Amino acid sequence: MWQQLLLQAGQNYPFIRHAIIAMGALNRALQVVGMGIIQLRQRNYIEADVPKTDLSVRLSTFALEHYGKFLRGAKGQISMSTKEDEARKALITCILVVCIETMQYHHGNAIIHAQYGLRLMMEFTNRFVGPNQIDGLSSPVPSVIEDELVQQFQRLELQVMATYDARTPEDHFKLKKEGALTLQNMPGAFLSIEQAKLYLDLIMRRAHHLMGTSAAYRPSYDSHAGNTKRNPETNFTVPEMTYTTWADGVPDEYHIEQELYEAENRRWSKAFEPMFRMALANINHSKSIPILLMRIHSLNCTIRLGTQMASSELVFDKYHHQFEEVLKYSEILLNHPDGLRYFGSGYLNMDIGLIFPLMTAGLSCRDRYLRRKSIRLLTSRSWREGQWGSTGSAIIAIWLMEVEENGVEGDFIPEWARAKLTAMVADFDNRTLHLCCIRGTGENATYIQTNRSCDGTM
Repeated sequence: MWQQLLLQAGQNYPFIRHAIIAMGALNRALQVVGMGIIQLRQRNYIEADVPKTDLSVRLSTFALEHYGKFLRGAKGQISMSTKEDEARKALITCILVVCIETMQYHHGNAIIHAQYGLRLMMEFTNRFVGPNQIDGLSSPVPSVIEDELVQQFQRLELQVMATYDARTPEDHFKLKKEGALTLQNMPGAFLSIEQAKLYLDLIMRRAHHLMGTSAAYRPSYDSHAGNTKRNPETNFTVPEMTYTTWADGVPDEYHIEQELYEAENRRWSKAFEPMFRMALANINHSKSIPILLMRIHSLNCTIRLGTQMASSELVFDKYHHQFEEVLKYSEILLNHPDGLRYFGSGYLNMDIGLIFPLMTAGLSCRDRYLRRKSIRLLTSRSWREGQWGSTGSAIIAIWLMEVEENGVEGDFIPEWARAKLTAMVADFDNRTLHLCCIRGTGENATYIQTNRSCDGTM
């Protein structure tokens, strides 16, 4: 999308050129300060003695000037457009705002605009086809909204669902039907990397929507605010109650759907196998990177979908082999000759890459060696993928690991010691992560909160 659609749009709409310039300047500024936009923000707005000739400051100021011009131009252009052209301009504007806000660590703004863009895309799609007719791979009307733009929003949706999705279980119930007929007719072997990725993205979106639907049967932590006490050490309000993090009373139909969605992922893996074997045979080729990344995403989907409706954290132990594979191929990618183009220090990728799967292993794999390996890979360099930062993710995983291993003798983590992350709030100005988890189950469960310092990128 970036190489073709946006550059073409920049030719037709001058205001979009300002966004492209702003992203280029911000990207350069991030690399100048070693991925530390936190440092960049502080140098711009807090430290009065920073010389104005400082390259990062000048780049940041230049970027924000063009960002302002882009926003003003977008407002005027969209209001003067036809209904169909207005939708296209609004969607392009939205994706650009998400990117620029993410680059500045304005994650709240980025998520709000991402969710707004997803609503716009859903409204556009529903104008032309019904929910059961959405193929999940392309635009219903490519002459109005290009396939590339639709597919970019489909990848953005995965980022939103992996971070913070404000949509209701009712919304997810409707959306999980997307592309059902398409997957029934999935080819027996994929002909290209692009084809395999489109089908895998569809499978992952459907899986996340099923998980979002079952969220209606999980407890709402906010609803427990009635009985609380203040923890003076962390300045948090601590709920006083018995906790469970597991779904309760999930209808049988959801378990049946879970099995069907798992079968779709297995069928995808079978169709993907010839391509995967070729990548392993030519592991240092640049094309092996997206192929191994898809393998990792499929494995991560297997783990998350298979554990979503379980009754115990012990369920993660049965996915030891999948965790092992995720970490094996992640290490290969981080050491790949071309890996720095995707996962290099100072880089920001707007799509889901390695951080989310490594985070899954860091939080949920209780094999001590594998868990520490996931943390080691996250801390091997500092890079970002959408809302996820490798350093901040490692800090969260380390804290949860320490919580679980406290008071445990031996290598096995028993159920009473296992914890589930329930909340994370990043305070970028103070470089602090506020973390909450529940350790144990039933009457003996405890609610634990802490503040963790984050000196690098989050």
